[in-house]
Amino acid sequence: MGEKIQDPRECFCLPSCTSISFDAEVSQSQWDWRKTFHYKEHDESFNITFERDHFSRLIVYYKNLQFMTSERNELYGLSDFLANCGGFLGLFCGLSFTSIMEVLYYLTLRIACNTLRFGRRVWSGNQKMVERERMRKIGLKQQQR
Repeated sequence: MGEKIQDPRECFCLPSCTSISFDAEVSQSQWDWRKTFHYKEHDESFNITFERDHFSRLIVYYKNLQFMTSERNELYGLSDFLANCGGFLGLFCGLSFTSIMEVLYYLTLRIACNTLRFGRRVWSGNQKMVERERMRKIGLKQQQR
């Protein structure tokens, strides 16, 4: 971090959003400019005096006539991130609240209601245990008579 990169090819940074880059390809050939301009050294109608015998011509072509445009957008902005966090927080708080209420129900209200309904010995409400307890009570009543 903070190091200067001497060779730009060592940097693996993404291109900026407004950069345009082309792959250049160079080709060259001889060009007979005298033939192109129909120049004759002793022609009187051609009034241009050329001080040098060399000319250059530059022609620029696109290698491909089609190009692919690309657009970079942020995947998650700050508002999207906060909305997702709020949604997850609401989901997890709702599940936690529901789970806590279920645990409280099974630990308190269900046990209390079953104790009142079936008695202390069969507070779970198990049908076999309820039937045994009823038979035991019937047996106790018959013994008392």
